[in-house]
Parts: sequence; structure tokens; C-alpha cells
Amino acid sequence: MDPDLNKYDLDHVTVAHLNMSKAEWERAYKLAWDTYYSWEHVEIIMRRAAATRNNVGKIKTYALCFKGYHPIEQVHPIEGGALRLKSRHERRPHLPVEPAWLFYPRYFVETAVKAMRWATLAIRLERLARKVKNDPRRLEYIDQALTPVINEVESLELYKTRSSQAFLDQRRHVEEAQKSKVAAG
Repeated sequence: MDPDLNKYDLDHVTVAHLNMSKAEWERAYKLAWDTYYSWEHVEIIMRRAAATRNNVGKIKTYALCFKGYHPIEQVHPIEGGALRLKSRHERRPHLPVEPAWLFYPRYFVETAVKAMRWATLAIRLERLARKVKNDPRRLEYIDQALTPVINEVESLELYKTRSSQAFLDQRRHVEEAQKSKVAAG
């Protein structure tokens, strides 16, 4: 276990993995993050939202947070905030206080660069959201996640036990009763 308690957050490796080195473990985490929040996948999520008549703007906002915090701020989105306030006096005990002439210019440049990166990301996500919203065929979009399941449940191995069969029988009975009630009413 890592002795540095500052690393116990959502982004640092603190315990050794049985089969992977620390670098491999960090690379796997970054790859998973980058794959899920790739531009292609964000567009798919927006298209699914549009096809199901959900709010594409909310997806854009969530994508901004989750796609931005990790590469821009190097923190998990849950640990992020609107503006990162730093003090030159808040350093580890063994480190000296940075001189003001060095700390503040670096802090302001870092803040400005991050603001530009956030703005660029927001503009790109806005363009993508508009593209999806303005697509005349947006309601026709379908992929594997949106494909309706048709009596596939009963063929799954999970439902081949006696108790599962009893559940499915009861569900069929309830559905038939509801159909009868609708037909009669």
C-alpha cells in the first residue's frame, strides 16, 4: 500500500495489482477512461438520447464534466470544481514555500491555459450536440443498446432454474390478465 495518503483518491494507484505493474494498471485506467469518453462514444450517447427523446443538452453537460476533468485538471470529475484555488503556503511540510514572483505567474498561466482548454471542449461539444439535434433522422437512430428485446429473456441460462421458471410463469399470468382486462374494458 502506498504510504502517501494524498494519493488515496479516485485517480491514483495505491495498492499493487497481482498481475499488472503500476504502469500497466495506470495505462488500463487511462485507456478505459479515454475509450468510454472518446468523441465517437459521446456522439453515440447523444444520438441515443435524441432517439429516445431525452435531453441532448444534459448529455452535453455531463460529457463536458466527465470528458474534461480527467485530461484538463487531472482529477476525477467528482473531485473537480469550477475554479481550482491554490495557495503558495499550502504545500507539504518538507517543501519550502514558493516565492510569490514564481508562484503567481505560473498559477495565472496555468489557469488561463485550463480555461482555454475548457472553452475549446465546450465549443466542440456544443457543435456535436447541435449536429445530433439537427439531424432529420435523429429519431430513427438505433444500435444494439436500443434494439428491443423480444422474448429473449426466457432463453437465457439464468432463467432455466425452477424458481426462475415459476417467476416467468407468474409474469405471463399477470400479463395475460392485464391483456384480458384491457380487451374487456
